[in-house]
Amino acid sequence: MVTGCLGLLGLVAASYGLLAVARPESLPAPPITRFAALDEKLRFLRRNPGYDPAIIAIGSSVAWRQLDGAAFDAASGREHAFLNAATVHLQIHQSRAMLDFYLARYRNVRHVLLMTGLPDFGNCSSEPESLMMESAAADYAFEGWPSAWFYMRFFAPQRFAQSALTLAERQQPL
Repeated sequence: MVTGCLGLLGLVAASYGLLAVARPESLPAPPITRFAALDEKLRFLRRNPGYDPAIIAIGSSVAWRQLDGAAFDAASGREHAFLNAATVHLQIHQSRAMLDFYLARYRNVRHVLLMTGLPDFGNCSSEPESLMMESAAADYAFEGWPSAWFYMRFFAPQRFAQSALTLAERQQPL
């Protein structure tokens, strides 16, 4: 029985890894962080290795949803000068940790825009500061490690199934 369960788990994991190599566009981003939106942001950074922002926006969904990056790019006079590094549900201490993560990787940042809302200043002691294993996130987004490694390492079938079933819908604008 144990061999059968391990075999089934191995088959599922191998299928997961094979899909990550053969058809990565059909999979949601690997679940490296606590939030799917942040995982997708890491995948965006992985797919755009030449990104070199001079302006970074950080914060919770207030910043994530309300900023027009094209306007910042136009004002700076160059393409990809702005990176909206905000994500959903961040407390203020988590925003600071995320900013540290990005500033360690983007050396040409000259301006930081922090947008917050009142809920961001809630009780910070109930939520951990880090939303991810920073070394793994950096390896995935910036170092080009094989994505199959992260799908296997952070194997989360329930989260994967929920994300995979709504992936096409979430990729449609508006």
